[in-house]
Amino acid sequence: MLNVLRCLVRSLVLFALCFSATQAEPLEKYGLSIATIKTWLNQLKEGGWAYHVRTTSIVDGKNKPQEVAQFDPSLAEGQRWRLLSIDGREPTEKELQNFNDKKNNSKGNKGKIDLPSEITECSVLLVKGNVLTLRLQFDKSKLNKEQTFLDHLTTVVEVDTKQQRLLSFEMSNTQPFSQGLATVKELKVRNEYGLHAESGRAILLRTVVNTKASALLMNFDVVERQERSQYKFVGAKS
Repeated sequence: MLNVLRCLVRSLVLFALCFSATQAEPLEKYGLSIATIKTWLNQLKEGGWAYHVRTTSIVDGKNKPQEVAQFDPSLAEGQRWRLLSIDGREPTEKELQNFNDKKNNSKGNKGKIDLPSEITECSVLLVKGNVLTLRLQFDKSKLNKEQTFLDHLTTVVEVDTKQQRLLSFEMSNTQPFSQGLATVKELKVRNEYGLHAESGRAILLRTVVNTKASALLMNFDVVERQERSQYKFVGAKS
């Protein structure tokens, strides 16, 4: 069950999607366009960056072991993720195998959902200096069977018009939806972005996900926080 939710979250955090607001200002008033927003979003994909990820989770009110892992896209597929530590200690063989099944092996990636990239509308909700709070709408007519749950999601996005980049987005569901055997009652994802000190390129700094779901007569309440650091551009293996 938790693997199903993690797969959903990994797919969601790559892109910000939501519905347009009524009586909101047009994006063009601030010298921006939908094409610009799409470009900024695309720049935030993993690309050729290697980095460390520190993951902390609270499941049903209980703290789970803290994981520190490394991602390196220059390595061969199936070797790009490496578990470095769990609660500050060296992982056991079983923990390494479970991690590889989740991150590196094909069965761990099964069910990954590709998100639509066609933004049809973008409205300005709030202006604070150079920071705009936006709401986006994607083309629902192009959703496939695996993407239909996106019809129930909404996201508020912050952008900096001076730095020309995305600052954050928060995405949440407007009503419960099904994902595999699970019914997701509440889902909230917040991504925060910064700039790489050396290159000045936009990078993902942290993700916080709150999920309440049920499956097979069981309820799940999960809060997961991921902190990324030690970014280094290594290029992707062709």
